[in-house]
Amino acid sequence: MMDGALVNSAVQRLWGKLSADGEHWLPLVTHLTDTAETAALIWDEWVPLHVRRTVEKDFRETGLNDEESSDYARKVFRFLAASHDIGKASPIFQSKALRIGNHAYDFILTGLRQCGLSFPDHKTSSNIKHPFESEAILEDAGVPRCYACVVGGHHGKPVGRSQDIRHIINWDIESGIGLQYWNQIHEKLIQLALKAAGLEELPETPIKITTQVIFSGLLIMADWIASGEGFPLISCSEWAVLEDSETRARRAWKNLRLPPYRQFSDSCLPEELFQRRF
Repeated sequence: MMDGALVNSAVQRLWGKLSADGEHWLPLVTHLTDTAETAALIWDEWVPLHVRRTVEKDFRETGLNDEESSDYARKVFRFLAASHDIGKASPIFQSKALRIGNHAYDFILTGLRQCGLSFPDHKTSSNIKHPFESEAILEDAGVPRCYACVVGGHHGKPVGRSQDIRHIINWDIESGIGLQYWNQIHEKLIQLALKAAGLEELPETPIKITTQVIFSGLLIMADWIASGEGFPLISCSEWAVLEDSETRARRAWKNLRLPPYRQFSDSCLPEELFQRRF
């Protein structure tokens, strides 16, 4: 078993994004917190009240009052955002650094190996996609499928039977789920996601398909924004982003200038609305 210091070191060394020129990268934990902070801004400043109420209804049915259900729904969304790319913390994904930037990123895998992590041969290829790995890792950790499937579909395509990584040979080894050291990494990332969301334990309340669809759309949006130019990569000579994710997210959100949501009048019939808009 890897000791706590090595786990923390390895988690900080995982890459989330790399530039093709081999000069810039972004730690995975930074992208996850960037996305969580972006999700909070989307929820607080852009999502219409009636959409939030639709989501909150699922949690009110468990006995939470209006204020509690509102707070919990926001925290669950932040957790999904903070864990959406946990599938990148896998042997098969991290080993992609060997094939990008003409070996400029070998330092990342060298550092991870020093922490005790192993990787497949650089010639190994896989059909496993990291969103599907994320879903499987969360389910393996005890996250109900109604939440894990939201993470699995954050690139716009939910996991179908043919994409379920459990049907791929050596899926557990390639995802790291079957390897003790990688399991420790996954556990640590989930703990960090819970902390970022302000949750003490994994969400368990069943949510309806409507809520899953809403969360899916908003997560895709949060990841898209947090992957844009408002969140610059850092030089390969650096191991950490100097600014915290909240600062990065607020600046990017301000510069994005999304138009505010405006609800159409109830007196406007759908047919009339269609004619006006199209």
